[in-house]
Amino acid sequence: MKKEYSIIIIAVSIVFSSLWIGKSIEGNRNNEALAYEEEETQEFGEVLSLSEAADYLRISNASLERVIRLEEKYPHMISGKRFPYTKVEDELIIKKSLLNDWLRDANNTRRQYIDGQIK
Repeated sequence: MKKEYSIIIIAVSIVFSSLWIGKSIEGNRNNEALAYEEEETQEFGEVLSLSEAADYLRISNASLERVIRLEEKYPHMISGKRFPYTKVEDELIIKKSLLNDWLRDANNTRRQYIDGQIK
């Protein structure tokens, strides 16, 4: 009788341990997936549309479009970073961290976009 109970206890222990280990492995996989997604987000960072970038800079869309056109027309007038964007079809995509770098550079060089000119 004792042997039967021992076998049942061992069997239940094995089943319970297997379930516990399985759940632990599943939890680790979920954590790894979340960490990967977070890492990917950090790598690419937040991206903005043209209007979101204008809002972020607290200027109008038209003003931001003029800045981009001026930099494209007079690239030789800029010694530092140009406005960072990628064009997809008719949409501009702006990586927020690069926008911050551009703004820092424009501030450091005291760049001005006035009356259709870069000063």
